[in-house]
Amino acid sequence: MKKIALILAGASLAVTSAFGASVASDSSANYGGVWNNGSNGGFGFGAWTLNDGDGGHYIGGTGLGANTFGLFNTFTTTTTDAIRPFTGVFNAGDTFSINLGFSTFAATGSVGINLRSGTNEVITLFTTGSGDWQLNDGGGNFSAGALALANTAYTFSLTYNGGTSYSFSLTGSPGGINFNSSNGGISSIDNVRFFNFNQGPGANFGFDNLSVVPEPSSLALFMGPALLGAWFFVRRRRTA
Repeated sequence: MKKIALILAGASLAVTSAFGASVASDSSANYGGVWNNGSNGGFGFGAWTLNDGDGGHYIGGTGLGANTFGLFNTFTTTTTDAIRPFTGVFNAGDTFSINLGFSTFAATGSVGINLRSGTNEVITLFTTGSGDWQLNDGGGNFSAGALALANTAYTFSLTYNGGTSYSFSLTGSPGGINFNSSNGGISSIDNVRFFNFNQGPGANFGFDNLSVVPEPSSLALFMGPALLGAWFFVRRRRTA
């Protein structure tokens, strides 16, 4: 079984070298309830950087549900955030996805995610606790097409189409629409930042199940030989 794991890990590295961001996946279930600065569960991502400000981070009950990653803040103008680097940059066909949700808003702040190139915010999904979820891709804010409801689980995914084009889906929104970013940095997105700004106790932001998946035909190109090798190894052991 160790050889199978090495084969699949090698395939992931091959995807990284040829197609930018590697296949990546992580969830709060990988941490045993302990999530600290420098933690690095799952695979395909770099280690977490956690900046608590006047708030904090935890794994537990959030607006998304029980036992998820959570951020809280305390009525200040500081921001609590969590940053996760990719192991490469976005290439055409790559898709980032995440589950998220927030609890009752206790101040006029915001919660959301930034897809970034370094510290440059390329695409931001956020809510101020009323109306729709909002997107900003370098121009003005615009509706993501879904009501922002407290204590509700959402799934957000964004696919880079090449050039400045992207498409996204969000639970409750139409999805499948292509947009052109006003910020030309989509092809250099290399990390994701989760933030909770100016919220009070009990007004948390939850997120979980991060993933990056390359364009399907590219993934199959590299995973095919790896899976074939794993199958051959298992079959040889059974017939030995």
